[in-house]
Amino acid sequence: MFDFTITIKTRILVILLTVIFCFTSLIATADAVSRPKAPGSIKVTRLSDTSAKVTWKKVSKAKGYVIYQKKNSGKYKKIKTIKKGSIRKWTAKKLGKNNTYRYKIKAYKKYGTNKVYSRYSKGVRLNPVVTPKPAPKPAPPDYGTVLNEWAIGSDEEAGEVYDVDKANENVTATMYSRGVLLIKGTAAGNDDCMYGEGEINMPWLQEGYSEQITKVLFRDIEPTNIDFWFAGCTALTGRGNVPDSVTDMSYTFAGCTGITDLSQLTIPDGVTNMQGTFWGCNNLTDISGFIIPDSVTDMSSAFYGCSGLTDISGFIIPDSAIYMNGTFEGCTGITDLSGLTIPDSATEMDFTFRSCTGITDLDGFSIPDSVSNMMGTFEGCSGITTLSGLVISDNVTNMTQTFYGCSGITDLAGLAIPDSVTHMGTTFYGCTKLGGTMTINGNPSSYVSCFQNAATDASSTGVTVDYTAACTNIDNIIATKSGGSKIEKGSLIMP
Repeated sequence: MFDFTITIKTRILVILLTVIFCFTSLIATADAVSRPKAPGSIKVTRLSDTSAKVTWKKVSKAKGYVIYQKKNSGKYKKIKTIKKGSIRKWTAKKLGKNNTYRYKIKAYKKYGTNKVYSRYSKGVRLNPVVTPKPAPKPAPPDYGTVLNEWAIGSDEEAGEVYDVDKANENVTATMYSRGVLLIKGTAAGNDDCMYGEGEINMPWLQEGYSEQITKVLFRDIEPTNIDFWFAGCTALTGRGNVPDSVTDMSYTFAGCTGITDLSQLTIPDGVTNMQGTFWGCNNLTDISGFIIPDSVTDMSSAFYGCSGLTDISGFIIPDSAIYMNGTFEGCTGITDLSGLTIPDSATEMDFTFRSCTGITDLDGFSIPDSVSNMMGTFEGCSGITTLSGLVISDNVTNMTQTFYGCSGITDLAGLAIPDSVTHMGTTFYGCTKLGGTMTINGNPSSYVSCFQNAATDASSTGVTVDYTAACTNIDNIIATKSGGSKIEKGSLIMP
């Protein structure tokens, strides 16, 4: 018997499946036919004068992209079709570097053999290549007219003292009307020069140009010795570079009163001798930013008579310095030494601070153990009132004139003379207000006039000199005092 129930159920199932299939196909068709979104985040980046990279953000379900290009004021033209939806960049080539380019992009979907395109993306612009204009050629320097020219070349490997009859023309010095002194060698750049033996030895100084020189230029020379080259050139300001070949700068800028600071002067690393380099530069006020290279060993009289200096706390003496004879002699403006460090390399400190009348005390100032000579170190420092905090190193042998003429000292503050000291001639000569106690630990063999004219002022509280058993000359040392001196032999100090 035929089952109508099964037949009806089957028909219903077929109808449902047909409806589902049609609905799904309809959705797929609608999705395929719908317009894709326009690409976003469009960027163009120049890769070279003739190429650029165009990038964009991927569009969901896009099958590809069409790139349009516009050149200068022209119209957009289709330039490239990308046939893969996952690609997000394209390189434009054969561009003109002087042209402006603009780019837009469309995404597309495919429906059968048909394509559905998005709207245009926002446009981006590629600017022309900016070619910098060549810098104008600098005008040749105008130094004015030539006033004079001299040959100063030397055939000696380390130069020689200037002699007009021996000078070689491989190096010339030319003086111009606008204050420029040009010192020039050959293109080889290995020419040495003659140097000065005295303050007016060099020809531009001999012939009276010292007050006209405002600037010095070096070209193609390698001098090793520039002693006295610019001594007395009062218009120089101390700015510039010294040739790297220089090793000796003795009295190079002596008497250059136009120099006020040294922050713009560079001393080359090979310099060893700076004796008297800035002698008498009395308008020099600041050396805190000035660097002396570690090659320098001789700083004797380097700042002699620089009375304008007041604060040297920021000045660094190189660790190579050995000779500090008269380094700051006559620097009457210096008031404080607490920020100055004497390096362990120093052995000679004779007259280092002679006549520095502005110094009032020595508290915080140290003398390293390397120093052996303190002859006249503080001679004439009439502003010093106390020796509190001063320690004389155990290697010092010579204290001749160390405090000669220090008429302001009122307190010796227990000063200890180490047993290494052999010379104490005129050590306290003229210290009229001297007072306090001191100890002599050794047995100086030279002590002529050690206490002559010392402790004679009515304000002196008197001096007591203690001693050790080693000091067999104690009575003779005390006997160097003048009549009326308030100096007496103290106690025997036992070890």
